[in-house]
Amino acid sequence: MPRALAHCASTPGHARQRWTDNVFEMVATRDRADTRRWEDVLRRAQRIASERLAQAGGPEGFGPQGYLDWLMVEAAVAVLCAGAMDDLAAWHGSEPGLRGAAQAWAVELRGMARLAAADLRAAGGVASPTPPLVEEWRVFLEDASGSQRAGEALGAIALQSRLLPGRAGPALSALLALPVVRAAPQYLARRRQPEPDAVRVARDGLLGAYAGAALAAGARRASAWSLDALAIAQTKSRG
Repeated sequence: MPRALAHCASTPGHARQRWTDNVFEMVATRDRADTRRWEDVLRRAQRIASERLAQAGGPEGFGPQGYLDWLMVEAAVAVLCAGAMDDLAAWHGSEPGLRGAAQAWAVELRGMARLAAADLRAAGGVASPTPPLVEEWRVFLEDASGSQRAGEALGAIALQSRLLPGRAGPALSALLALPVVRAAPQYLARRRQPEPDAVRVARDGLLGAYAGAALAAGARRASAWSLDALAIAQTKSRG
């Protein structure tokens, strides 16, 4: 028996209750801190994405090739995230509410992928070869979503899903006015729409079923990859 539990068993009733209450408070405090870490990662990523998208809407903004390449990455990642969300839904077979939230999230992600693919066809261009970061997404999600690291997979998917609009509403509006985007605007217009309140509540419930530290770890990965995809697209636009 661990020493902490042995101490609890040998302690008088009222003192044992205080000890137990203290332990629960410590756990709750830690969980709140973990949750803040995940939210901090999201807020930082949203700020950087807003800044980069504002640059993309400027005089040296998205060119045709850069925009096509970004759409291609977004479509591929949405498909990967949807598949991982199916795996996450399977973890909640005895919890209909959480399973339903995951399944609905997967449906939305596939819809996002279809919009991005439709815009690629409408633009009539040819995307560049898939960058390595898409393979990094695939390997991570396939490994994490079906394992004890499922919380990391969920944190990554949530970061990608909630990165936009975040703070980027004005930048997205400016991008939609660019000639290259006007020919293929469906995906960007959809990403400009915030989550409906009921959807956010359901997804927050799913997120709350996982450790905040795991969510934050996955979100940090997704933040790096998602922001890299924007940076790559802007570099190609300038090139």
